[in-house]
Amino acid sequence: MRLHELEARVAAAGQAVDAYLDEHDGGSIDPAELDALAAEHRTAVAALDARRAVSDARAELSSEPAAAVASDVGARGASDDFSRYLRTGERRTQTAGTAAAGGYLVPDTFVAELVGEIESASPFISALRMLPAISSTGSVTYPTLATDIPAIATLSELATAAKQDLAFGEVELTPTRYAVQTEISRQLLITAGYPIEALLRERYAEAISRRLEALAIAQLAAPTSNRTDVTTSGAVAWADFVSTYLALPPNYRRRGSWVLSDDVVEAVAEAVIGTADNRPVATMGNSWRDGVADQLVGRPAFESELITGTLSTVSDVAYFADLASILVQPFGGVDLVRDDVTAAGTGRVIFTLNVFYGIARTDDNLISALRGKA
Repeated sequence: MRLHELEARVAAAGQAVDAYLDEHDGGSIDPAELDALAAEHRTAVAALDARRAVSDARAELSSEPAAAVASDVGARGASDDFSRYLRTGERRTQTAGTAAAGGYLVPDTFVAELVGEIESASPFISALRMLPAISSTGSVTYPTLATDIPAIATLSELATAAKQDLAFGEVELTPTRYAVQTEISRQLLITAGYPIEALLRERYAEAISRRLEALAIAQLAAPTSNRTDVTTSGAVAWADFVSTYLALPPNYRRRGSWVLSDDVVEAVAEAVIGTADNRPVATMGNSWRDGVADQLVGRPAFESELITGTLSTVSDVAYFADLASILVQPFGGVDLVRDDVTAAGTGRVIFTLNVFYGIARTDDNLISALRGKA
């Protein structure tokens, strides 16, 4: 029924109740007859309320941009299709990724949550410069400034300012494939209540973050003519950190962060200011979390077990650098391949995640390294 028809029905039912009560005012009222009239009124009111709710919902929906509504519906459909693919292997043609390889291009929502979990799995990664993903399958170049920042002088009113010609360079970001496999029992996959997407996302985030961390450390460890090394005596003292910090130009050190090996993290907890001052380094206004330094010389500090050097050997044990000078370029989407055959005999399904990243450093002047005993 139309809205105006339901409104008329409610009015008529209400009038019928009122008329019955007026007619039997002071006389005998038949409870069953009155209940029937009241029930008709309640039914009419309920129908009118439901019709109004539908009208309000339609009005709200029509006020949203059509593109936004279509996008939301499309995202839900893609997510449902992806979940079905994970559990059963069913693959819809319109949402498939690399079909020739049996792959599946995962929904944007899964990718966004995966990126967030990658940064949570390794806070060090969040300090790098993560560029937006691009669809290109070939190398790309990124412009860099080859000259230092210009000096600014105090001049008289009519004096001519010195000019500086800026020189630009570039770095190349080449896509490299990184893959990780996960085996899951088929029985677990068909358990509808198990959060299979969350499990895969967590495992993949851990694997990708460790790989990106290793790539970034390799950029820091690469020898260059502009890298400054500070060699310790086999132990570590406050002066070593200050020297490593001061090794960078002022405009760079203000943006720097520390990356410490496990050996240095342990040593920092026991380090003293100097031979004539046995106060712990912790008293120098550094920040500590759960017994581990997360800030040294006023700059953020990260720990990575992927730095394998030790204070007792001639090797890198810590870096101080502008980590945002390390560019990480994702290429294309995230591709997931489900293999039902290889491990079928053991009742397991193999998932292979494929991602493509390029990584490069933009400025060699932004690194100083703390090294073990020479």
